[in-house]
Amino acid sequence: MAEITKCICQNCGAVNEVTLPEGGEDKEWLGCILPSGFEWKLPAGKITPVVGDPIYVSASGEHLSWSKYIEKYGIDPEIAYVRMRQISGHEKR
Repeated sequence: MAEITKCICQNCGAVNEVTLPEGGEDKEWLGCILPSGFEWKLPAGKITPVVGDPIYVSASGEHLSWSKYIEKYGIDPEIAYVRMRQISGHEKR
């Protein structure tokens, strides 16, 4: 009977269930292919300091200014952030 085991991807941190072949001890796992879809360009958060400009948090945890975010990902993080919150029902009222 094939054995099912869990492992954690070292790239993205996802927990994966893997079926090992019967009698197999093969430790050469297929590596994670990092996502490249548009979702990974969207801001994961926004930090609004008491003084100064907002800081946008990327999906990979980087803290970027508005201009650096646009330079790196090619989208306006403020528009994306506000729109995502409206869609999810978490907009400020």
